[in-house]
Amino acid sequence: MNGADLQTFALRSIRDPAAAAPVLMKLDLPRNALWSGILLMAALQSLLVGFAVWITPAPSDPEAPIAIIQALYGAPLWFFGVTLLINVLTIYALLGMGRLFGGTATLEDIMVVMVWFQGIQIAFKLVAMLLGLFIPILEALMVLAASGIGIYMFVNFINQVHRFDSIGRTLVVIVLAMLAVLLGFSLFVVLVGTPFMGETLYV
Repeated sequence: MNGADLQTFALRSIRDPAAAAPVLMKLDLPRNALWSGILLMAALQSLLVGFAVWITPAPSDPEAPIAIIQALYGAPLWFFGVTLLINVLTIYALLGMGRLFGGTATLEDIMVVMVWFQGIQIAFKLVAMLLGLFIPILEALMVLAASGIGIYMFVNFINQVHRFDSIGRTLVVIVLAMLAVLLGFSLFVVLVGTPFMGETLYV
C-alpha cells in the first residue's frame, strides 16, 4: 500500500472496523514481520510518551501520576521493555481468553489487528499532542474522541478475528484478557521491580 492507500484504509478501519479486520487477516503476513511490527509499535509508543513527558512541566508532587511516568521514562530502555511486555501479554491474553470462549483466531490474526490498531492510535495521539501545543482544548477533545473510537475499533477487531459474531462475548473476553495482563504485569513488577522503586515512589 502507498501513503494514500494507507490513509484510505485507516479511515475505513475507523468507520467500519468489522469490515477492515478480514482484510488485515487476509494479508497473511509472516510471523516474524508481525513481531517486527509489534516491536516498532512499542518503540513508537515509547517515543510518543517521551515527547509528552518532555513537553510536560515537572509536578511538585513526586507521587503524582505524571511524576511516576517521568521517573520511569528516565530509563527509556526500561520503558520500552515494559511497553513491549504489555503488548505481548495483551496478544497472548486475547488469544487464550478468546479460544477459551470458542474463538478461532490465530496468533497472526491477533497480531496483525494489534499492530494496525496501535498504529492508528499512535497517529491520533500524535496529532492531538501537536494540536495541544497551540490549542490545548483541541487536544483534550481529540483524546476523548480517540478513546471512544479506539474502543469501538478494538471491540470489533477482536470480535472479527475470533469469529464470535457476538459483541457481548467479545467484551467478556477483552475484560478477562485485560485482567490477565494486569495480573501478569503485577507479577513481573513484584519479581523484577522498577528502576525507581525505593526512590521516586517512596520519597
